[in-house]
Amino acid sequence: RVGATGALVIEIPGEQRGKQADQLADKLKEVLTDRAKISRPQKMEELRLKGMEISTSENEVAEAVAKVGGCQIGDIKTGKMRVAWNGYRTLWVQCPLVAAKKIAEEGSIRIGWTLTKVELLQARALQCFKCLERGHVQINCKSSNDRRSNCYRCGEPGHLARDCNS
Repeated sequence: RVGATGALVIEIPGEQRGKQADQLADKLKEVLTDRAKISRPQKMEELRLKGMEISTSENEVAEAVAKVGGCQIGDIKTGKMRVAWNGYRTLWVQCPLVAAKKIAEEGSIRIGWTLTKVELLQARALQCFKCLERGHVQINCKSSNDRRSNCYRCGEPGHLARDCNS
């Protein structure tokens, strides 16, 4: 089938689908080398970790999430560390669904000397990078408005979403 971004999606049914999908992806990479981008996506979930001390780094958080969640460190994406109103740090983390649910069930994880609170974030609706409207993606956009230089969060020009104060 064709995915929301226009890419070809091949789904494999059955209990051994993860292993079979990895094998198929490896074979396709061998055959298609530079002619196509082959990836093995997995369902991801977002977490917010709160209450980290100033010495905590994004890499340290990724290592702790991988250890507790039982996933590979390469599967984890982190945002930039932000300072909360109370002086502690917060961090956005994206990791595989299975790992995120496991971590969220525990409610907190130990990172360094600190017991850090974990919050499972709500799934976001699709949002177009071109017109910033919700419900579709750029490849399916029919709008003549081009807002690619605007903030993805508030829609105003002049800054990026990570610097947005809205």
